[in-house]
Amino acid sequence: MERKAFQLLHDAESSWWYRGRANVVARVLLQFATRSSDNTVLDIGSGWGGMFSTLSSYGKIIALEPDTEAQTSCSARRYTKVYGMTNLTTLEKEKLAQGLLYSHANTKP
Repeated sequence: MERKAFQLLHDAESSWWYRGRANVVARVLLQFATRSSDNTVLDIGSGWGGMFSTLSSYGKIIALEPDTEAQTSCSARRYTKVYGMTNLTTLEKEKLAQGLLYSHANTKP
């Protein structure tokens, strides 16, 4: 994504659209997910980390974000771990996938 477009997304993070999206995600999680510090939540395409406050009560939050500036922002927001797309080893990819499946398996019936 071009830097200018990505910066526009960052600037819009507090807009009605992103607040609305966070509210929808929060309601879905409340209905289907279990809050536990043992969970691992994978935030794919985390951008600047705007979903952290919505996701953080459901477990450890891992960001998967290709943009290096956005990765720094996610780290500052206290994501448990921040990965870029190019620095993932095969083993880490497998662990992330297992963690995602494990978290999914722990959802409410």
